[in-house]
Amino acid sequence: MSTVSLHRRVEGYLVERHRLGFSDHTQAYALRSFAKHVLAVRYRGPLTVDVMTDWARHDSHGSADPLTWARRLKLLRTFLRWLQQFEPRTEVPDDAIFGPLPERLAPHIYSEQEIVDLLAAARRLGCHVMTIDRYIERYPTVAAAYTEARAGIVDMAESVLVRRLNAGEWDAAKFVLTTLGRDRGWAARNDVDITTAGAPLTFTIQIAGRDDSDE
Repeated sequence: MSTVSLHRRVEGYLVERHRLGFSDHTQAYALRSFAKHVLAVRYRGPLTVDVMTDWARHDSHGSADPLTWARRLKLLRTFLRWLQQFEPRTEVPDDAIFGPLPERLAPHIYSEQEIVDLLAAARRLGCHVMTIDRYIERYPTVAAAYTEARAGIVDMAESVLVRRLNAGEWDAAKFVLTTLGRDRGWAARNDVDITTAGAPLTFTIQIAGRDDSDE
């Protein structure tokens, strides 16, 4: 690594992703964990696959499942490719290290009735949404599955958005401009009328028993 620490590179990458409208808590947690690992083992030099695989094998739960290791490595890849613009000798792991991950299944879009039925079943089981959050935080395999499912939904939404952009639909273009184009001056503007039918607002202020009216 250069004189810029890995921790600073990670934070810079996450800020850049956030500006582009992306937010992935699982990846952010993994990248910060990787930076701490590199610091803990006192590694110096370009990031290598050996360092990455060592981190992947040492998750907080001591998993011995190669699929878990592969999922952890996958969380690093986009950051490592981004890092190569500053650190050209940075290596990027491929699927051959721990074997390929299972093919991502097409996401199922639940109907309104299915959602109602699922919520009713969850209530009968006493399962609260906070329980899901705790499992995501506690178990890497659950977190990885959650990330995969969300990624599939985002992929589908992005493909729809691209098709609508190609079709010249204004609302799709407006969405892109006001989210990804904010740094170019495109921003949603909300006008607020602070008058009462064109007349000035009247405020009543009570101070120490006095009643003064100001316009």
